[in-house]
Amino acid sequence: MAQSLAAIYDRHLTELLGRIGYSRRARGIYVRSDDGIIWHGLLVTFIAKGGLLRASPNLAVVCPAASKLIDRGLKEAYPDIVRIVTDEMGLTFVVHPLYDCVTRYSKEQRAVLAYDVVSAYDIGRVAPLVFNDFAMVAKEFFAHSLSMEELKSRIVHQPIGAAAGIYAMALGYLLNPSISLEEVDALSKLSENDMTTKFTAFIKKRMRNSACGETQ
Repeated sequence: MAQSLAAIYDRHLTELLGRIGYSRRARGIYVRSDDGIIWHGLLVTFIAKGGLLRASPNLAVVCPAASKLIDRGLKEAYPDIVRIVTDEMGLTFVVHPLYDCVTRYSKEQRAVLAYDVVSAYDIGRVAPLVFNDFAMVAKEFFAHSLSMEELKSRIVHQPIGAAAGIYAMALGYLLNPSISLEEVDALSKLSENDMTTKFTAFIKKRMRNSACGETQ
């Protein structure tokens, strides 16, 4: 029952978000891009709890090219781990719950459970609420991550999570493969942990190889 509700919910969101240029990539993933490099979208997680379908929509920013670089670097550092990037969209560089964005960027309030449903009838009411809420806050939320440079700056000024330094280094390297060692070290300090340390070494090795003319 919950799976069929998720499929119906997904169909409703696909149709609604398609009206404003967002394409479905998989169940719960609806994205668009102005440059083919940075993608903005709505990511919805569906979880069944008894007769309830819990829907958790999040605004997200992704950069597939940077995700692939991160995946390669961490796979080299941790060869036995499962792949970091498991789909073409890759990692979420910025992500925030829709209900909280509504509270932050509008005068309205949304409860964390506002988008849950128990029937197909509920979906006919709640899916438009998700769409309207997303359309209301998307422009402001995505305003400072419209390009790779803006996304890097956003992460540097608002570092969140254990991978902030990795995200910033990947973006910085793609923007400028001749990035200075000093900037790499500064970006690595955004999230000081073993994973960041190993990715920093990977980026520096690529820089050395590039300087020597070796193929990456």
